[in-house]
Amino acid sequence: MIPVEKLPAVLSGIWAGYSFRNKLSQTPGGNLHVLQMKDLEEHYTAIGSSLTCISFDTMPKKFLLQAGDVLFLAKGANNYATAYTPVLPRVVPASAFFILRPNVQKIDPGYLAWYINQPPVQHYLKTHASGKRTPNINKDVIERITLPVPPLARQQAIATIDRLRREEMRLLRTIQERRTELIARQLLTVVSTPALYDPCA
Repeated sequence: MIPVEKLPAVLSGIWAGYSFRNKLSQTPGGNLHVLQMKDLEEHYTAIGSSLTCISFDTMPKKFLLQAGDVLFLAKGANNYATAYTPVLPRVVPASAFFILRPNVQKIDPGYLAWYINQPPVQHYLKTHASGKRTPNINKDVIERITLPVPPLARQQAIATIDRLRREEMRLLRTIQERRTELIARQLLTVVSTPALYDPCA
């Protein structure tokens, strides 16, 4: 039988992202990249590479993302998780996120993100969100998530299958977009080419 654990039992820590007091603006040559809601892609489950770069010299170390951290979007209607893979140096999530730092002896980051994104957990989150205009998931709600914890090898297999599924979806979208562009170009060529003169017409 697969054991079931509460989320804190498989984490090394959980805390909110950094709360910046001022509006963030791009600073060429800055020393910190900030992850915001607008940087999420693929239905809020992937991170883009065009993060805002700022200068900030007093950032506490715990807010700097590490490979394998799981980011959970706590604000808004799309409360999804994604396992973090470094794309830029010194990345800090804004306060819309929670950082879930897995105990990798117990839980695979990809598996954890996958499970949080599944319908049972998503339903639980939506029914426990607070706030009317902008739904918000607080730390208490996140810590009450329970999840099955199969052996690590099985977790890793599930995470791999999910990663390949998402990659397949990305490729299919790219193929569809290029096919649409190709057909549009061909049709425009047809209507833009002057009809040949037929003297027998």
